[in-house]
Amino acid sequence: MKLHRQPALNGIIEVLGCPIYAATAIVAAVISLGLLVWLFTFDTLLYVLTLPDYPMGDKLNFLISPYANSISYFFSDPVVAARLVFSILAGINIALYLFIRKHEASVTGRKGLSGFLIALIGSGCVACGTSILSPLLVGVGAGASAVIGAAVSTFGYVIGILLMLYSINGLSKRAEFELARIR
Repeated sequence: MKLHRQPALNGIIEVLGCPIYAATAIVAAVISLGLLVWLFTFDTLLYVLTLPDYPMGDKLNFLISPYANSISYFFSDPVVAARLVFSILAGINIALYLFIRKHEASVTGRKGLSGFLIALIGSGCVACGTSILSPLLVGVGAGASAVIGAAVSTFGYVIGILLMLYSINGLSKRAEFELARIR
């Protein structure tokens, strides 16, 4: 018995069924999560990685710990959950885009970039001052700014996720069309 799926879902499943595009989606998701985590604390990352007497294992642990924390705090922190979901969707979006780019002459893929920019605004730590929102929320009050910042960050990621889903939907339909043309 064959399951009936939506054409958009068919395109996603078939494209990600190819090992090269599945690997592309995974690598792109890891890179986008790294960008969202490390962008506003890049100076700290660079400092720790260039310390001469710091053990290489500790440097590697420092580099990998945000990824592990993203998985650990997925169910307890809505900002972390939204960031992780957004990164996975970004990986799928990039894999679909590259598939279409390879098989279609003209591709316009601006939709995913707007979702990434909105998610970028919501990323960072408001309490630490590494978020774009920190200076905007200082006038509200120090205690309230962290709570409001977390809510705005989550909302920003949700908007980014919705835009990413919209982009994936359009790209997956185009991928389904290209797959039908190739067959």
